[in-house]
Amino acid sequence: LRHGLCSKPSNHQIAPDIKQTIIDLYKSKYKIFEFNYDHYCEMLSIHEGIIAKPDCVRKWLRALKLTLPRKRGTKKITVWREPKAYFNEMVQIDGTFGYFLGNGKLQCLMHLVDDATGTSMAILCDAECTQSALLLLYKWCVKYGIPKSIYSDRHSTYKVIDRKHLTVEEELEGQELKLSEFGKVCRNLGINHIFAYSPQAKGRVENKHKLYKDRGVKEIKLLNYKTMEEVNHFLSKEGGFTDRLNLRF
Repeated sequence: LRHGLCSKPSNHQIAPDIKQTIIDLYKSKYKIFEFNYDHYCEMLSIHEGIIAKPDCVRKWLRALKLTLPRKRGTKKITVWREPKAYFNEMVQIDGTFGYFLGNGKLQCLMHLVDDATGTSMAILCDAECTQSALLLLYKWCVKYGIPKSIYSDRHSTYKVIDRKHLTVEEELEGQELKLSEFGKVCRNLGINHIFAYSPQAKGRVENKHKLYKDRGVKEIKLLNYKTMEEVNHFLSKEGGFTDRLNLRF
């Protein structure tokens, strides 16, 4: 009953020279970036023209002690909210700071994520301010249309913190709260502006931050981008990082 192919190498295995090339590239060119296995295989496909499966690469690298299993901590359990039913029904906006250019200076990644599909859009700016938030919203509206509602935190860019009295004109318009400049634009566009009371409430945009700060920063370093204009072109160009991210996740 013993099969004839038992103990024989598979006909579909990767050639030994390609396997060695993948290992050598990880030890030399890609070692400092600490890519995970999926991301490393994606970089091999884009920059080296080598197709490999993450499971195989993980097995090879762990056998040589080049990588170690990742320790996973206990995950904090939060109440899950069901996503919206259709695209552009609600988008989440937020900014996250990081050393995206590797020059020791903090930059802010302004980030919009669709609640239903996870489609994202991002631009790199100097700060989370009215100008950067409106620029990102403008780019989203041009590409995808005006969203029905927008979900943000209570940052001063989106919500007026001080309790100033409304003017007579604002009271006649039916306003109950003082609007920020961003809020006024949302009102003029007919966008319902919703405020979150915790980071977990807008978890979809918070989780997408991690992909940009992990995969994005590593690819920016790999491609040696030094200016904000280069990074924004890298993020927004056709088939660029954001398009690949939306297709992959």
